[in-house]
Formats: sequence, C-alpha cells, structure tokens
Amino acid sequence: RREEVRCASFVGLLMRTSAARAAGLPLAEFFIGYDDAEYSLRLREHGAIRLVPESEILHKVPIGGGGAMTRRGALANRRLGLTYAPVPWDAFWRDLYRVRNFMWIKRDVGRLEFAALTAAYLAKSLLYDPGPLRRLPWIVRFARKGRRGDWSAPTPEEWASGAAARGRA
Repeated sequence: RREEVRCASFVGLLMRTSAARAAGLPLAEFFIGYDDAEYSLRLREHGAIRLVPESEILHKVPIGGGGAMTRRGALANRRLGLTYAPVPWDAFWRDLYRVRNFMWIKRDVGRLEFAALTAAYLAKSLLYDPGPLRRLPWIVRFARKGRRGDWSAPTPEEWASGAAARGRA
C-alpha cells in the first residue's frame, strides 16, 4: 500500500516525466531550504505523491546544524524529546534562506499565523543557537522577505566574508 503524502523531499523523489514537465523547474530563488517542499506542492497539482515505505535512502549529508550543543539546547531536547542541533554563525545564512522560503510558501496566512510561525523560528534560535540575540533581527527580516517575495539575500560567499553582518549585503 502506498500512502499519499502532501509534501516530499528531493532525497529519493521519483516523478513522472509528464508531471515534471507540467510543474516546471524548481524555483531558482529558493536555492536551499524548502525548495523541495515548494516543488512537491506544484507536483501535487499533476498527480498524487506517494510514500514507498519499503524504500531505503542513504542521505550522506548530516541533518541538523552541525554546531556544538549549547547547555540550553541539550536541556530543551531532553525535555521536549527533540533532536535539534545548534547552527554555527558561519552556516546561519542557510537558516535565513529556509525561513524566507518557508514564509513565502505560507505567504497567504493571516497576520496572527505569520507572527506565530515567525515566533517559532525565534524560539528555536533562543533555545538552541549560540548568540541567539544577534540572530533574532535577521530571522524577523527574512520572515518578512519571504512574505513579500523579496529574494535578495547575501550569497554564501558574502556571508562568509562578513559583509552581511556589517550590513553590506
């Protein structure tokens, strides 16, 4: 039995050629983070997405932030039964792209739901990330960018050079 799902990851996604042609290419603006979710939502307009439970996928990219666990993050994981990992500052641009892209997918929600979704990202950063207060304005900025469809963002190279943190990207 193949269970129908609403959304799928690019890891292990197989699709009919006709559905891919009809859906078009993934959005280049998404670059990283929720690109697969957005694309699978468009694919779903051209047929069901089904889970194949017997399939096995080896995903060689580690899941999570890759940063050293903070004490508050370890406590939150223990209390909430989660496995979140902190994101080091040099990789934080990826989180910002994900926030922006997710908020674009959810752009039609009301103000209250938008605020709640943004608050969830803020709470995650406060619980897990080192130096969270430095990150909060960035998260809010990128949530707003997503709602507006503003794709401007520092490139990974600009982020690494520190230009973004100095307001030049």
